[in-house]
Amino acid sequence: MVSQPRQENGAVGQGSPKHLGAFTLLEVLAAVAILAIWYVVIAAMATEGLRKEGMSNRLLEASEIASRVMAEIEASTLNGSAPEARDEETEEGIFLVHVFIVPFGFGTSSDAEGHAPEGQDETGLEQLIKAEMPGVAQHLMAINVRVAWEDGAAVRSVRRRTYAFNLESARSVYETGDAKDADEADEERKQDKQDAAEALEELE
Repeated sequence: MVSQPRQENGAVGQGSPKHLGAFTLLEVLAAVAILAIWYVVIAAMATEGLRKEGMSNRLLEASEIASRVMAEIEASTLNGSAPEARDEETEEGIFLVHVFIVPFGFGTSSDAEGHAPEGQDETGLEQLIKAEMPGVAQHLMAINVRVAWEDGAAVRSVRRRTYAFNLESARSVYETGDAKDADEADEERKQDKQDAAEALEELE
């Protein structure tokens, strides 16, 4: 009988089969690295989405608080009396509610701690009313509501501003002799404007 040739390891035939379907260690490490990168990206996107959602929820809640506080103050003016001047702060959860009520035109925007709504210039309105309607301006109260909260290192806020006319105060003035004085002052002011306009026309 002819014996089959034996290899050095004693195996019979053409050697042990090769494992063609297996992954090498390098391929496994590369796949794990790619999955880790994708997990990091997805986690970052999810975290950013949750942060923005939380910011939106806090902004909505702050807006609701500011509107509610302003509505409560406005409700107290339905009888014709303006609210009393005050500067007070209260806390509602994570929010700091600041109510700042002052006579119309009091101080400047910086004195009111920026209570004017963002994007609006209240200085021009105040100057116009005080110049054109001085009798009305003295009976107006500026109502400012600011709701602030901490958002990381920043402080965000929602602001509301409106005005209340003190009808009782105006009635007490115009039912006395002060009404006549106010009318005379208005007439003098109108006459001065008319004289200035005529002088300007003559110069032209």
